[in-house]
Amino acid sequence: MRPPKAPKNPMRPPIWHPPHELSAQEQKVAKRIRSAKQFLFLRKIRHQLFDEEFQSELAGLFKDSTVGKCPSVPAQIALAINYPALLNQGMRREKMRDWSRK
Repeated sequence: MRPPKAPKNPMRPPIWHPPHELSAQEQKVAKRIRSAKQFLFLRKIRHQLFDEEFQSELAGLFKDSTVGKCPSVPAQIALAINYPALLNQGMRREKMRDWSRK
């Protein structure tokens, strides 16, 4: 039995190069944020969290394919997965604050 052939042009997820500095619009939003500081923190350090070495490791989780769409950027997927947890954490904190006032 022959080994399977390697794909001719495998699609690999791209490396994400997010900007380091906040844009003017992001700065305006950042000034208004009071209760969701963790989102601002992640925005400011995302280029450090997702360096090229870590992104390459994340990209290794995708199998090579020549069919279908090019995979999404793994670093963006990782951030998107964490956002609901951060939102839930904020909601729990609000409930605890309301409970302690009773």
